[in-house]
Amino acid sequence: MAVRTCLNVSRSLITELREGTLESLMLTPFSRYGYFAGNMLQQTVTSMGEIALAFILCMPFGFSAQGFSLPFFLLSLMASLVAFFGMSMMLGALMLYTRDTYISQNTLFIFMYLVS
Repeated sequence: MAVRTCLNVSRSLITELREGTLESLMLTPFSRYGYFAGNMLQQTVTSMGEIALAFILCMPFGFSAQGFSLPFFLLSLMASLVAFFGMSMMLGALMLYTRDTYISQNTLFIFMYLVS
């Protein structure tokens, strides 16, 4: 989930730049927060769908969610999404500054995996 949300939300900026629509997008009177929040929502919904599908496919193989706590899950999901959103904004700014996607995103993900 971290990879999908951080990577795709931050990559949306560099995609707009490469397609030549970033300047016109930034000149229009729209909510920049709404643009990124909508992109984050899309990535979150598709990620949650993939997770639900993985749970369903694992049930015939003995998967059991007896210790699952829905309130704790929702609280940790919200905290994680806020953190992922912030990291994707910083990564997007770094990608725009360096005009590169692969080195900056790979460096961030290596750091995330080593720290966690």
